[in-house]
Amino acid sequence: MSDATIITLADAVADAIDDAEWSKSLTARRAYVTRAKLDAIGDLTVLVSPTGHEQEAGDRSGDDHTYRIAIVVAQKLIETDPDSPDGLDQTEVDGLMGLAQEISEYCMALRLESPAAFPMAIETEPVYDAELLEGARLFAAPLIVSFRAFH
Repeated sequence: MSDATIITLADAVADAIDDAEWSKSLTARRAYVTRAKLDAIGDLTVLVSPTGHEQEAGDRSGDDHTYRIAIVVAQKLIETDPDSPDGLDQTEVDGLMGLAQEISEYCMALRLESPAAFPMAIETEPVYDAELLEGARLFAAPLIVSFRAFH
């Protein structure tokens, strides 16, 4: 494990997600997410990546640090529905959308101790990657969580 705060934070988020109970069985792990890695996903996977850091001058107690952690809920779709306009099984996709929302709500309430950090905001735009869904039949919902950390 690295001493970099953003790496430690990403590890803590992945561990917290992996240890929680969800509506679907999942594995969360820290990774440096690339489109090629997403294309190789089969089973339900949650990937957690460090994506950004902002440091602002603070008072005498120290600077303010905001870290952005990307969480991608991903799964290759198995079911098809010939009666659906897009050929996707809406129940399967709806379940994955619901799981992404569960994880988002969980992360917004998350309070970490090592490093000491709390979430400030979560961005879910887009709510899923339409290009991957249409082209590779891969559901991928990106969440960007901004954490305020104390050093």
